[in-house]
Amino acid sequence: MTDYQVVSKTRHHAQKWKRYTNYLFAGSDPVAEIAFEEVDRAALRYPLAFIKTDSGFRLAVVLGLEPGQNLYVDRQGIWSVDYVPAVYRAYPFALMTDGSEQHVVCIDVDSGLADASAGEDYFDENGEPSASLDQIIQFLVATENGLQKTRKICDSLDKLGLIEPWPLSIKFESDERTISDLYRINVTRLNELEPAVLAELRNSGVLKLVYAQSISIQNMYTLGKLFEQASLDATSQFGKPDSKELQFLNDDGAISFDQF
Repeated sequence: MTDYQVVSKTRHHAQKWKRYTNYLFAGSDPVAEIAFEEVDRAALRYPLAFIKTDSGFRLAVVLGLEPGQNLYVDRQGIWSVDYVPAVYRAYPFALMTDGSEQHVVCIDVDSGLADASAGEDYFDENGEPSASLDQIIQFLVATENGLQKTRKICDSLDKLGLIEPWPLSIKFESDERTISDLYRINVTRLNELEPAVLAELRNSGVLKLVYAQSISIQNMYTLGKLFEQASLDATSQFGKPDSKELQFLNDDGAISFDQF
């Protein structure tokens, strides 16, 4: 659980905070939103997908195949690949909106890092954000700006009809589990775009995101192997697995682990 409270001089002027030492706080996140600036690195390591919210589509990395599951964080809280999405790297701080829709810096008071006896100052002797907190704030603002930019890109892709549902399921010997709420690039629609529209996407850099999402689907193989290993690990503690054979299916036919 998280409980974010606004960082204020009144509450935090004499307190200290500590940096996270593991990623257990992200261990139950099956997806994480990313910004356009992260696409190059993220697409090499994760499947990219679009997720739908009340206010539009978001670009995200897929981290798990079941609710409450992040397969890239192990039991010790170690992230298993060498690129961590930006939304996690300022923890325990976050940029949130208050009642007047203004951005405010908050901290997770349930993190165990917000009120430390030893650590880093929130504010300096002049009541200004400390050097370390100011660095965090700048990172949070840059990340939020990147996410807002990417949300606008997603809106434009949606208006062009380039985002479609991504039907995906995991097939066991005894049953089949459907993974819902993921979306992908509609390649057929992409190939039907007028040359002028395609040129505009290319010149704006958006075409990079389009191709990256499509290419990153191959990383579902890696995610599937992580899922398989997690199932085997759970089996060693709790008994027989659902199946030794796992394969991914989509509406284009079977995609088994051996087909990549």
